[in-house]
Amino acid sequence: MNLLSPFRKTVPGRSRRVSLRLYCLRFKKMVASARSLYDLAEDGHEKMSGDYILDRHYVETLLDGILEHTGRMVFDACFLAPSGGGRLYSAWDDHRARALRLMETPVESSPAPSNSHVECATEPEYLLLASVLDWIGSASEPSTNSLLDFVLQLFEHVAIHVPDLTTIPSGSPRITRATNTWHNVIHVVATDVEQSGSGSSSADADMAKTPNRLLRLLTGNTGASRANRTGQAATRTWLAAGHERRLSIWSLDGRPRFRLEVSFGQAARLDLMFLHVWGHPRSAERATGKWRHGPLPEGQVAVIEGETSSIIWFENDGFPSNNPEQFENLLTSLGTMLFQHGDASKS
Repeated sequence: MNLLSPFRKTVPGRSRRVSLRLYCLRFKKMVASARSLYDLAEDGHEKMSGDYILDRHYVETLLDGILEHTGRMVFDACFLAPSGGGRLYSAWDDHRARALRLMETPVESSPAPSNSHVECATEPEYLLLASVLDWIGSASEPSTNSLLDFVLQLFEHVAIHVPDLTTIPSGSPRITRATNTWHNVIHVVATDVEQSGSGSSSADADMAKTPNRLLRLLTGNTGASRANRTGQAATRTWLAAGHERRLSIWSLDGRPRFRLEVSFGQAARLDLMFLHVWGHPRSAERATGKWRHGPLPEGQVAVIEGETSSIIWFENDGFPSNNPEQFENLLTSLGTMLFQHGDASKS
């Protein structure tokens, strides 16, 4: 049964907003676990520099953390999209068994890891760590059957089963934004009950009256295009949910697909900015390249980039509360790219 199915049949707007809010919060937990996993892997790669004194306890602790965060991600993915969850748990069991075998096999009898960072590693602890990192895989190009490739599969599984327009309250406002490629139609749901009465009807909303400031920034730099005025742009549908300090927005059609998460914590500091891109082969690479070399300074993104799917975290240290202009410019730039990028012929 889908997470949102009880609300489709029996409950009008209020409960549908609550269900979408819970859905977005659960996805945020999944993103946090993925980032913790990524940071642990990066710490392991840093230790492989040879400048550290390693012991077996470090490798065991690293592996325990990796397994814990991955297990949480599998649970969250199956909670968000129950259909096909058995396949994910089966793959997860295989990965966990593989990781445990690494710790049980004597280093001397272990096959040489395939990753290049172990060329100078001769001590048993370094060889063991290298074997673990080989199983985790490279964030820049995770190999098939690596753990990071499995992480991307989890996000794709959730992306395939995102809530669609049947899950939103009737009469939800929509915003239209046109680019050279797409006529974007964004259906907006305020997940705070206090905001549920604000905004416009299902007719096109006035952007200036949209209560979500993050959505205003994201959609504020896309204007009507020649293709749209002549009726030639394909339509792409989006669903946006959130409140004043949080925005979740995902595309429901077109290629590649996108999901963007933005939220603020205490003292107006950026808590999360996360992007998932997935679609036909190499589309994710082309799309993420625009962000990695576009509006962000070097070193402010963390990426796991696969063949058909990529996930990106934007470093929150770059956007303190005393520098709101930089963040606003970034979000507007992201919106421009989101609503323009894609291949209408493969939707």
